[in-house]
Amino acid sequence: MFSYSKSVLTRWGVAIATVGLALLLTLQIDSIASRTPFALFFAAVMIATWYGGRKPGLLVIALSVVLTKYFLIAPLRSLWLTDQSFFQLATFVLVAALINWLTAARQNSENLLRERGPLSTLIRKQSSAAVGL
Repeated sequence: MFSYSKSVLTRWGVAIATVGLALLLTLQIDSIASRTPFALFFAAVMIATWYGGRKPGLLVIALSVVLTKYFLIAPLRSLWLTDQSFFQLATFVLVAALINWLTAARQNSENLLRERGPLSTLIRKQSSAAVGL
């Protein structure tokens, strides 16, 4: 995450753009759509969470479920769930939620380290100076 604050519109816009791009690319490459329809959507979840945070990542998961079911998983052009499509989507949601959680946790840790970095360096310097006395 960059040191400047990202606007709410930009964070949510990136989330929507990544899921749209994942859908367009998946539809263009038939081998991806037929074998692993979720491959690029996992990347969209990671990018949206990395850039926008946990909530935009969750939006990508929700949009991905609807779009992949409608455009990529049989029966096509329908949101009707079969047993197989339910388990495919459930597996996607679980893995995507894990990606979202891990990416957001990493960002939180990096932000804490960045915030505490100068303070911990100062404390270490003062501690080593005190030991030298």
